[in-house]
Amino acid sequence: MPSRIAVLPLRDQVLFPHATGIIHVARRISRHAIESVLDGDRLVLVVAQKDMGTEAPNLADLHKVGTICEVLHENTLPDGTMRVALRGIMRARLSEAVIENETIFCK
Repeated sequence: MPSRIAVLPLRDQVLFPHATGIIHVARRISRHAIESVLDGDRLVLVVAQKDMGTEAPNLADLHKVGTICEVLHENTLPDGTMRVALRGIMRARLSEAVIENETIFCK
């Protein structure tokens, strides 16, 4: 696993290890998380938000346990949103997180 991983906050979904799912990515913080991993290992830490109404979540708005997922496929739609296929790999804990360039990263 990488020493640092991008965090993808989800409002209305939970992904589990060994499961696949397709998500619709519209928020800037989520797009940045996906775009930051496409040229590398394609791994993101998917974490559920505590409150679905929060548009720009910070670290306190996220649950502390999520799933490390591999980005299997990404398709940018004409309106700028993305459809992303993910596969859950393993459960992980959100720790030592920082926000850089509108993307949350954790160790």
